[in-house]
Formats: sequence, C-alpha cells, structure tokens
Amino acid sequence: MKLLDNITDDPKQTMFLVIEGYDTAKLELFWRPNQIGWFFNLTWQNFSVYNQRITTSPNILRQYKNLLPFGLLVSTNSKVDPIVQQAFVESNSMYLMDSTDVALVESTYFGNV
Repeated sequence: MKLLDNITDDPKQTMFLVIEGYDTAKLELFWRPNQIGWFFNLTWQNFSVYNQRITTSPNILRQYKNLLPFGLLVSTNSKVDPIVQQAFVESNSMYLMDSTDVALVESTYFGNV
C-alpha cells in the first residue's frame, strides 16, 4: 500500500499512479464547492470512470474489483468524508493498493465476497 502524499488543497490535481506490472493510471482529483466534496476521474488502459465522489472507504474502486488490479483506500482521522478543500492536507489520506492489498481488504471488510 502506497500513500499518495502529494495531494494538496489545490482544487484541481492530476497525478499518474504506477501500477506494478502494468501501465500507469491517470488520476484526476477535483474539489467542487457547489457539491461540497472531492471527486475523481480515473483512466487506466481501456478503463475510464468519471465524476465519482470520494468518500472514506476501504476501496473506492471496489465495484470495479474484477476489472482493475489495484484499488484506492481513503482513510480519515476525523471520521468525516473529505468534504472540505483542505481535507487531504488536514485529516484524510488516500492510498494506492496493489492486488494483494485489495484481496486483504476484501477478506477483512467484506468476507471473501
């Protein structure tokens, strides 16, 4: 599991995630004040997802677990979803998980579903 420690309070950010053994993925983060929250776009190989809200979750990409060999864990110290622009600077963190991490999250949180 790798902490994405370069997330700032900039309302629009782009980063490239190194997926071990695969191509890199493009992750775009953006804060929408009118929606009071953070959202993301993700592009990897032939897979794309757009305008997804970021919530505190063991894997915000869980619904795509059969399509992606990685996941994104969003944690918090404040027990609140990342709704303020400074969320990833002050209280929330995002981690890139490899397939082993995703399998561990699945068995721990969802019981080998």
